Amino acid sequence: MYKRLICRLGFVVALLLVSVLATAPRTAQAHPGNTDSSGCHVCRTNCARWGEVPGARHCHGGSRPRSPSPTPSAPPPPPPPPRGDLDCDDFATQEEAQATYNADPSDPHRLDADNDGIACEALPSATPPPPAMVTVTERLVDLEGMGSLGATRSVSRFHAIARRVDAPLVGTAVGRTGVWGVTAKGEVIAGEGAAFYGDLANIPLTLPIVGMAATPSGDGYWLVASDGGIFAFGDAGFYGSTGAIRLNQPVVGMAPTPTGRGYWLVASDGGIFSFGDARFYGSTGDIPLNQPVTGMVTAPGATGYYLFAGDGGVFTFGSAIFHGSAVAPGSRAAGFASTPWGNGYWVLLSDGTVRPFGGVQTYGAPNVAPSETLKAIAAARDGAGYVIASEHLVERLVPA
Repeated sequence: MYKRLICRLGFVVALLLVSVLATAPRTAQAHPGNTDSSGCHVCRTNCARWGEVPGARHCHGGSRPRSPSPTPSAPPPPPPPPRGDLDCDDFATQEEAQATYNADPSDPHRLDADNDGIACEALPSATPPPPAMVTVTERLVDLEGMGSLGATRSVSRFHAIARRVDAPLVGTAVGRTGVWGVTAKGEVIAGEGAAFYGDLANIPLTLPIVGMAATPSGDGYWLVASDGGIFAFGDAGFYGSTGAIRLNQPVVGMAPTPTGRGYWLVASDGGIFSFGDARFYGSTGDIPLNQPVTGMVTAPGATGYYLFAGDGGVFTFGSAIFHGSAVAPGSRAAGFASTPWGNGYWVLLSDGTVRPFGGVQTYGAPNVAPSETLKAIAAARDGAGYVIASEHLVERLVPA
């Protein structure tokens, strides 16, 4: 009995010893190596035996390596709220709406209601609008020196193109729905709703552009350079050029045939170059001129043409009818235009005077600053009025 009691007491004592050892704190001498005041040290010997990596810092007695507390950082700013659906009312100008449309032409905001590539057309433009049409009353004067004709008439004048361009305008043409101007760099400016079919603004040119001509339909145009290079846009066709020909004098202008399937080029000496269905009717290439030729215009019926010189001289070939010239001492001509049916023409002088010849009347002079150099004149497609190009604008003058 005593033996059994002693065995039980021994078993209880053994359990108590195991419990004490399990809960007793471990000393720093668990394996070789001195510890610091925090109970930590770097393992250098027998590290694998103790499950440590050589050179690793670890601690005993529940201690942890001391490390500086992380510095709290400011929370990141919240992302900007996504832009929802936009309407034309969300933009101040048409240009702002157009920029959003151009960024995603699939038009998720439905800014282009009629699918013509122009967003929010009803919004105001950031570009100031051209001057409005102004009707003025002018006294008719006989420009041939006969004095006043004793009558008055109304003339409507407005700016078809009135914005600054990188280079001066050198020519103009009348389209089916508006007018165009072209600069020496080949930049085409469209006005009065004329369609834009392209230009040479971003193409380096060997020689400058000297003029332009509209196609008979008014849905395209040609540009001509001083070497006779031809650039066709819209429904204009290419029928040849003098770009690869050595010229005696530079090309100064061009004129299309009524079919639009050919054209003439004219050089400053009056030399004529025919392309497509254009026929040759003569030139001033072998005639001594007082002033160089500055341009040409097609005569009705495609069987002739007019050449005009810098002194106001007019030269007719084929079916073109001579109605007079503007040659006078000190006179300088800036352009020439003929009616579609050939019953008369206008000569634009450098001082802004428009001289009528034949069965046409004048519709007044351009309203431009004295510093503006006049460049060209072109007849309206119905013959009632004309457009005049100066260096930086095109102005149309028509019967009121």
